[in-house]
Amino acid sequence: MDMIGDNLCRPGFRGCGFLNAAAEYPDPTHRVRVRIAEHRRWFHGVLRAVVRDAGHPDPERVARTLVVLRDGAMVGGYLDDPRAIRATLREAAENLLTS
Repeated sequence: MDMIGDNLCRPGFRGCGFLNAAAEYPDPTHRVRVRIAEHRRWFHGVLRAVVRDAGHPDPERVARTLVVLRDGAMVGGYLDDPRAIRATLREAAENLLTS
């Protein structure tokens, strides 16, 4: 989550390319959306594995929540103060992982 938060603060950040592309290609069967879905499944799987390997009792729920937090941070980092969004993302992830 720290790497994602740092990404929000880089100069010229304009949101997540995958989320932006999804908005441009609403048909879920379009090849762009198929690739986006593949990427999201991969990312969710990576998060689930990291959380599972860390010993959390519910890695599936935590991974789903982290994906939602990441999605929101990507939008918020573009529309709002990216430093505040980075801090909020970190705090939310820490709270989730310790609950």
